[in-house]
Amino acid sequence: MLEPYLSFKIYAPQEYLSRAYTDAPKYCANIVDTQLKNNEVILSGEIPARCIQEYRSDLTFFTNGRSVCLTELKGYHVTTGEPVCQPRRPNSRIDKVRYMFNKIT
Repeated sequence: MLEPYLSFKIYAPQEYLSRAYTDAPKYCANIVDTQLKNNEVILSGEIPARCIQEYRSDLTFFTNGRSVCLTELKGYHVTTGEPVCQPRRPNSRIDKVRYMFNKIT
C-alpha cells in the first residue's frame, strides 16, 4: 500500500528550534536539513500527509503563531501500516440522495 508524503519547510524563531526538532518523530516526520538565518530557523524534511495538519497546529500553538510551514507533494512511500477506514456517516447528503433515488425507481 502506498502513502502520500509531503516535503516541508518550517520557518520559526530560533528559540523554538529544539521543540520543533524533537516533536518531529512524534508526527512521523523526517528532518533532512536545518539552517539558521538571523534569528530564524529553517527546517526541511518530509512527513506523511496524514500527519501534517496536526504538526502544523502544534507548531502554531507552541510558537504563538510565529511559525510558517510550507508543503508540497513529494511522492508516495510504501507503508506497512493498517489502512485508514472512516465509517460512513448515516445522515450524509449522499445517503439521502441515494435513498430518494431508490424510492423513485
